[in-house]
Amino acid sequence: MDRIYEVGMTPDNTKVMKLMGDFYDFMDHAKEDSMRQSSSISAIPFHLPSEDDDKQSTVMQNVRNKVKLKQLEAIHSSNEKSLTKRNIALETKIGDLESMNLHLKERCSNYEARVQEITQQAIDFHDQLKEAQDSKLTEVSKWEQSAADVHKLKLENEQKLTHQLELFRSENNELAEQNRELENNEKMMEIKFAEIYSQLEHYKSTSTDRVGNPNRVRREQDQIDASRARDHAVIIQTR
Repeated sequence: MDRIYEVGMTPDNTKVMKLMGDFYDFMDHAKEDSMRQSSSISAIPFHLPSEDDDKQSTVMQNVRNKVKLKQLEAIHSSNEKSLTKRNIALETKIGDLESMNLHLKERCSNYEARVQEITQQAIDFHDQLKEAQDSKLTEVSKWEQSAADVHKLKLENEQKLTHQLELFRSENNELAEQNRELENNEKMMEIKFAEIYSQLEHYKSTSTDRVGNPNRVRREQDQIDASRARDHAVIIQTR
């Protein structure tokens, strides 16, 4: 007969399962024997003597009753012996079950202690992990802030450098313009010096004629003065 055992049985508890199966089988057999005995007793005819029976029938009836009583006693004795054996076997099985139950309780206590230990380890590990994550997040936040500060400083330096480069280009352009003006002035001065030198040479070559012609000397001097005045005006304008 199949039985449904308690939840939690494992392959390691096959002995307990076998003992429980034997116990249930024993109870089933005891129930069947009790039913058979009841049916056997009820099947034995049993008649009480009536007042109408004669003496012979009364004696015979008493004899039959005694025989039936002996049969009942024999059946009862046999049943009692069988029940005694079954009770002994049942007590033995109960003792085995109690011993196994105690063993299982000890193992269960050990498992519970182990579970509590593992649970505490898991809690400690979770706390350590949370602490490490918080520390890491704090460190990452600091690095991000430092990176933001460096980027801001970089932008400021780039802006300053760009401004300085613009100033340098502007000054360089101004210097280049001034240099071109100086070069132009220098060329003009060279031209003027060449003219003056030419006039001076011409003056030297005609110095004999000038002695006898003071008006001519005066005109040439006026031309030289006018040329110098123009050169001076050009220099002032270029500045």
